[in-house]
Amino acid sequence: MVDVPFEGDKANKFIDEFMRMTVVNFTYQGDSIARLKLTGTYVAMQETMDCQIQMFDAGTGGDPFRNKRNSGSGADPFQ
Repeated sequence: MVDVPFEGDKANKFIDEFMRMTVVNFTYQGDSIARLKLTGTYVAMQETMDCQIQMFDAGTGGDPFRNKRNSGSGADPFQ
């Protein structure tokens, strides 16, 4: 589990480091259980951040998946 606090610049540092990673290694009880290549991670995260900036600039804020039909109902919009 990755737990990145959003206080200060910790999240920005994590995202920057993640964007530059080429491989991620998952371990369980000290043993490597998966080693995954992160091909395209930099470009994908750039696009994600650009999208987030556009959402903030547009002032949409809040939950982008919330619609008028289920506003406040707590219903799952994907069911």
